[in-house]
Amino acid sequence: MEIVNFNLVKKNPDTLQLKAYLYQIINASFGLSDEIQNAFLEKTGDSNYNRIETLSDKEIREILGDYWPSTIIYFCAHLDTIEKDKLHYTSYPELFTDIKQVSFDCGGIISMQSYNNQIYSLYNGKGQQLSGYCHDLDIGMNGLILLRSSSRPSWELCQVEGEHLIEIEHPCPENASYDFPDLMYRDAIEESIYPALCMADLYWDSSHLSFTEAYHRLKNHEGDYRSLISFYEDNEELATFAIEEDILAFTFLSDRLKNNRDFVISVIKKGETFLELYRYLNEELKRDHEIIQLCMEGAAGIIYKIAPVDDREMIKRAIKSSPYYLEFASKRLQSDKDFILELATEEWRILSNAAPSLYTDAHFVRSVLEAYNASHEEKVDLIHLVKTLIWKEDGHLLIDSISPIQDENLFLHLLQTAQPNQFERMMAGLSTSSIQSQEFWLKAARNNKAIVDSIPKEMRNNMHFAMELIKLNGDFLHSLNPTLLSDSTLFISAISQIRNRRGAKVISDIYPLLTEQLKGDRSFMTDASKLDFHILAHCSDELKGDLDFLKSILKSTYGWSYAYANDELKQNIDFIQETLNVNTYLACKIPTQILKNPTVQSIFTSKNIDLNKTSSDDDLPF
Repeated sequence: MEIVNFNLVKKNPDTLQLKAYLYQIINASFGLSDEIQNAFLEKTGDSNYNRIETLSDKEIREILGDYWPSTIIYFCAHLDTIEKDKLHYTSYPELFTDIKQVSFDCGGIISMQSYNNQIYSLYNGKGQQLSGYCHDLDIGMNGLILLRSSSRPSWELCQVEGEHLIEIEHPCPENASYDFPDLMYRDAIEESIYPALCMADLYWDSSHLSFTEAYHRLKNHEGDYRSLISFYEDNEELATFAIEEDILAFTFLSDRLKNNRDFVISVIKKGETFLELYRYLNEELKRDHEIIQLCMEGAAGIIYKIAPVDDREMIKRAIKSSPYYLEFASKRLQSDKDFILELATEEWRILSNAAPSLYTDAHFVRSVLEAYNASHEEKVDLIHLVKTLIWKEDGHLLIDSISPIQDENLFLHLLQTAQPNQFERMMAGLSTSSIQSQEFWLKAARNNKAIVDSIPKEMRNNMHFAMELIKLNGDFLHSLNPTLLSDSTLFISAISQIRNRRGAKVISDIYPLLTEQLKGDRSFMTDASKLDFHILAHCSDELKGDLDFLKSILKSTYGWSYAYANDELKQNIDFIQETLNVNTYLACKIPTQILKNPTVQSIFTSKNIDLNKTSSDDDLPF
């Protein structure tokens, strides 16, 4: 084995390095950066990072708190690229706080930790960066990398190739951890081992040993598998001793032994920790049925390697670890009613990965429920079971198979995922007392707003009930009897609910429902425009030409009542003056023909208004 020198420096930080470390952590893109920025501001009273220059080591320590680096690590190659007279805390190469993992494969690979936190990045033996920041990063055999980057939350399987990290196409990256050949603690460098150890403890020259001496060391686990490779790498008996000492010794074996099926099986059959050997096998052996059967006790998820599986016993063993492993069964087994029912007596969630023809069959679902409940003291009800299944791609079909629905609670739960074309069949089983209950329909509307059109018309005609509906969702105005729409209180409640739900900038599609009576109602428009001034676009022509009305709501609409005035009022100089006193943005709404008026130009000058500057809604004062 060739030990790689990564040319690292690990030391207690000096003043310059502490300043560089503080500067780097402040400018990082993590939540801890905000924490340190706040601490910096509290300590210095200044957000100018040039103040770092004036800080003492003690002050930096107080700012960093738990992020204080007892030691720092950096690549010599990074420092060598900077001229000494230009070395400054703002230009210092990246500083690390620990080494997560090292591998001597592929010319050297190393995972560096930043900011005393679960933040890692990958480098090669030359100090070249191979990955961005990762929250999880594991190094495997022969440059295989399993990572979860800070920018992409999902797991990725990658391969180191020279100066690049190449993503590997992987059918089930979420299952990669079951068989990932992790090399944690196999390789080590001086900067990564505990102070109590030294490199001589891990790597020593064994060339002076005789074969007999090496044999006894390995048999009695008195040697170190890292230093006795030449003796056991191609010897089955000695290799077995080395693997008993540490499973990672397998990674040093000759290709002849690593690929020898009989040898591999003989070692795995020792059981317990030897089942971990599966991680380090080649892909052909990982798909060997006998090997998978032997290793499933340690990690049943490896069954995905040979999916689809038509072996009932293998699937049963996998299911003991997780009911969701049924996804790796063959279509035949997933559709076998007797087999699924047998499995379901132990775990009803097995249905989630059964064939759609089974989990959308109400009679079969009830059979599963009865079988499971007969076998367990802790019972599961139909609502819980069905709610789990209807989230499947075809699960909504189960609603059709169990409709009409008589149980009110089941109806309300299923309503959350039901489609409008299913409502009629679902409702056919409801009792008269449910259908006539306002409370029931309000619950239903909370679960699925599309059900509103199915509420009995006589109930939707009731003002009290209509108001309760509007409190749930202002858009329900569309489903109410038109005779109720002239009620100003109802309309105001609808606008208020929509505003609370959508935010301040409301342009509602309920405004076309405004009656002529409300469009000309001065009191209503005054109150409504305070919630959303866009409603003024729908007020009557009479109100759009009422200067007193528009001025009365000028401040409450941030000046926007001017924008909805008729063309004549928009040329009123006094109205323009008062509008711009409230909101200069409205200058862009002034008609072109009045802009040359000396008084208007004087107003523009006094308020530094320049229509040539680009304006946007981002400039609005709300």
